[in-house]
Formats: sequence, C-alpha cells, structure tokens
Amino acid sequence: MKMPDLRRALAQTELCKSGKKIDLLGFDVCLAGMVEVGYEISDYAYVMTASQRTEPGGGWPYNTILSDLTANIQTYTTANLAEKIVDRYYAAYTDESLNITQAAYRLNQMPSLKTAIDNFANALCSANIWTEIRAARQTIQDNSEEMDDGDDIDGGGNTGIDLWRFAELLSATSNAA
Repeated sequence: MKMPDLRRALAQTELCKSGKKIDLLGFDVCLAGMVEVGYEISDYAYVMTASQRTEPGGGWPYNTILSDLTANIQTYTTANLAEKIVDRYYAAYTDESLNITQAAYRLNQMPSLKTAIDNFANALCSANIWTEIRAARQTIQDNSEEMDDGDDIDGGGNTGIDLWRFAELLSATSNAA
C-alpha cells in the first residue's frame, strides 16, 4: 500500500471522520520510519512507531510488547506504549550486524519539521553547491547508509537517506572550505 492510499484509508475510518485521531499507529514493516510517512498520516494519528531501515524477518516482538501492555493497561499512556515498543524491539535484536532501527515519532511536530526541511532544501538550492551535494549523497551511498532494502518491485530504488547525516556531511564540507 502506498502512503497516499493509507492516508485516504485512514480518513475514511469512523474514528477519523468524527474528528478524532488514532493514539498510536505502529508500522511493523521495513522503511516506514521516514518523514514522508509521518507527514502523510499526521492528520490521523498522534504517535507513530516505525523502522527507518529493513526490519529483521521476525519483525516486532509482539509477545513482550503485548505482555507489557496487558500488565500496564490501566496506566500506560500513548507515549509509554510507543517507548516500550521501541525498547522491546531493540531488546529482541542484540546482533549489532543487523543494524536495526525503531523509533517513535510525535506526529504533531510534522508541520514544523516539513517547514524546516523546505527551508533547508531552499537554502541548498540558493547556495548553488551542487558538487558538494552530489559528493555528500555519494558518500552516503558508498557507505551503505541508504535506507534501501533492495526489493522494490518496480526497480524504482527506494533510496531514502538519513537527512541528519546528509546535513552533517554538507556542514563538514562547508566548514572545511
């Protein structure tokens, strides 16, 4: 399912039609922990949990997550549950070679983040530093920092990158000059 399709499906739920939001929307899929995903669903959920990279085959450790939820159902807040999902996910995968990621996102911050990203993109365009931009992008690609699971059906290449790392590389380049 593509994200615009998910957004449209969420908009059609009785909860969202009534003006309410889903407390927590969790993605037990690869590559969902991206700004684009959060932005698409931000009108329909308060918090999102997702991985920025490819998830191991086992996905979420539902047994521990649901045990925690059951034991704390009366006291857990949305933030508690989101944090527990992230913690339990990391505890389930101790092999560092897996390079796992899982995070919780406060979706009410998406409009501010979108504005910051738009401003960053406009500043890059105005700076006319295309060689540096290409070099930073190539460094990320060469160091396997892309968020690509390599299984795109259409071969389109899901080549999302860590925007923070990209900005760090550009900053280092401009500071060195």
